[in-house]
Amino acid sequence: MLAWQANMDLQYVLNAYACIMYVASYIMKTDRAMGVLLKHVASEARTEELKSQIKKVGSAFLTHREVSAQEAVYRLLSLPMKQLSRSVVFVDTNPKSERIAVLKDKTSLEQLDDEDTNVFQKSLIDRYQHRPRQIQSMCLAEFAATYVTNYRHSEGSECDALPASESDTTSTQIKLTDGFGKMNKRKREAVIRFRRYNKDAEPSNWYRAKLMLYYPWYNEQVDLLGGYSTYEEHYRHVHSTVVANESKYSQTDVDDVDIDEDGPPEHLWNYIAPSTQESRLQSLAEGSELLTEVSQEDLRDNANLMTSTTTASLHVRFESATNRQEISPEQYRQLLRELNAKQREIVMFHRNWCKKAIIALKEGKPIEPYRIFLSGPGGVGKSHVIKLIYSDTLKFLRLSGAIEPDDVIVLLTAPTGVAAFNINGMTLHSAFLLGGGKYTGFQPLSNDRLNTLRSKLSKLTLVIIDEVSMVGSNMLLEIHKRLQQIKGVSDDVTFGGVSMHTSSGRLVSVASSCPSTIIQHSR
Repeated sequence: MLAWQANMDLQYVLNAYACIMYVASYIMKTDRAMGVLLKHVASEARTEELKSQIKKVGSAFLTHREVSAQEAVYRLLSLPMKQLSRSVVFVDTNPKSERIAVLKDKTSLEQLDDEDTNVFQKSLIDRYQHRPRQIQSMCLAEFAATYVTNYRHSEGSECDALPASESDTTSTQIKLTDGFGKMNKRKREAVIRFRRYNKDAEPSNWYRAKLMLYYPWYNEQVDLLGGYSTYEEHYRHVHSTVVANESKYSQTDVDDVDIDEDGPPEHLWNYIAPSTQESRLQSLAEGSELLTEVSQEDLRDNANLMTSTTTASLHVRFESATNRQEISPEQYRQLLRELNAKQREIVMFHRNWCKKAIIALKEGKPIEPYRIFLSGPGGVGKSHVIKLIYSDTLKFLRLSGAIEPDDVIVLLTAPTGVAAFNINGMTLHSAFLLGGGKYTGFQPLSNDRLNTLRSKLSKLTLVIIDEVSMVGSNMLLEIHKRLQQIKGVSDDVTFGGVSMHTSSGRLVSVASSCPSTIIQHSR
């Protein structure tokens, strides 16, 4: 370890649970950024029609999600992404008034009388209430795990249910009462999932859900109370029965998990945020969560959805830049106090430039650009200077009255994703639509993409590039030409008349970091 002169991420793994949590967190870390993006897109489209909202969220997901090479191959070849030995069933333990129901198909609804209220499909709970008397002692959890409604079973097709036997209908098939149809016994018991209530926050629902899942009942309104005044009283009276049934389907209760020591287990998210699971309930299987393979996906619909997403994705790309606010006065003063004399001089120079820019914008004149390179070792406060310059640009230039809310006037950029994340900015490739791979010369944008980029960056006045030592001379030339293309100016206007603030660490051994550096060409 002493010979390995590089950064190392070491973490103690004390048990199997900690190992699983570490691996799962590492695998899922890229999905956090996707969650933030989808939440932002949904927030922006909340005033539009539902169909448009879904389309925008879907397009953002399809065009921004990162996939591995292995997953890409699996999807292109329509190979199954997962195979499970057991089905998974979600049991809705919400109060009856809060449950989600699925409407019957259009043909069935047209055949109903105008005053008929039976417009919803039969759910798992409906079928449980109409189970035959020979299994009256079976609780809802066991019923959901044992029996399945077989809608589309045909000869020769795979099915999770055992074939019915005419001589023995009680073991492999049951007939529900009141014309609710038949159900087959599963080959293997399914895994049940359900909403987990917080016992301290919602004690009444906690006891009600326990009784609903693990104690036999027929009439939900009457039997769950069982003649008692509260669910808690009934639960304590039949506690032994509930615990015995629960032990078959739950090995570790959330109350037994040491969250401070081990961290939250995967299923504990339903305990912390129970409303999340509600959005996943109910499908055409009426209580079952269907496991569809990739081969069943409608790839043509996905392709149609992506045809018009190029422009939308460009707009989403700059949403964070348009909606970002300047830092608070308290934070601004704190950062300013931490600067040294030279850093403060740079911030004051930029503030004076902002004031001149306001006058130029009000008079309709071009803003005189400036270029600054800030260098220094790590930890000296370069990021503080960037934050102050970014905040001053937003605060002052908006006072001119020439800047619209959707205009991007300053861009925070870096050559790599890690460096861009550290300053809460964008990569240079993403901001200016630069090509990847081997450099083959500057590639102008198509009219459609150029118009979209101009609509977002037409008022751009300042570009901040952190870790500029990793920017090659070819990339810098591409940025120069792209800004000229966006601004629509002649070739003799450097960087399209946009100011450039660049910063980097010590310029030591920079020549080895990229094949064609600025330093090499400036000697």
